[in-house]
Amino acid sequence: MQPQMTEKRVLNRVQWPRNLVIGDKGGEQSTDQGDQQTTNNRGTRGACGDVSVDTDFIVALDQRFFGTSYPSPYCNRKITMLYGGKTTTATIKDSCLGCAVGGLDLSPGLFSFFADLGEGTIYGTWSFLDGSDNRGDDMSTTK
Repeated sequence: MQPQMTEKRVLNRVQWPRNLVIGDKGGEQSTDQGDQQTTNNRGTRGACGDVSVDTDFIVALDQRFFGTSYPSPYCNRKITMLYGGKTTTATIKDSCLGCAVGGLDLSPGLFSFFADLGEGTIYGTWSFLDGSDNRGDDMSTTK
């Protein structure tokens, strides 16, 4: 049985199981720890087994929905996202361990499409591109 989505969901900016390293103007590196773990996904494999880079428009789907099978039936599914008058598509490539049901983590490149990385949290909507499992979740993204 699929969970029913009727309330706002939290999408973490990049809360994958590795740290996001951000270069500052001086070229030094700092790590964005925040409340949750984050990642840049540089050359590492997500739960779908694919290697992605920061600029890819990819997301991690909450683990309860993503499931534990390998590969998940949600791997490589396309979603449509809307925030602040902007719409784009992204591909599910990973599982988000700390996301709320219906929540997503966004890659840095995808988050940057919608807002500055320093924004921390954004709220919008997302649904599967093919219309199946018409979740239509509201989304928020948290750093």
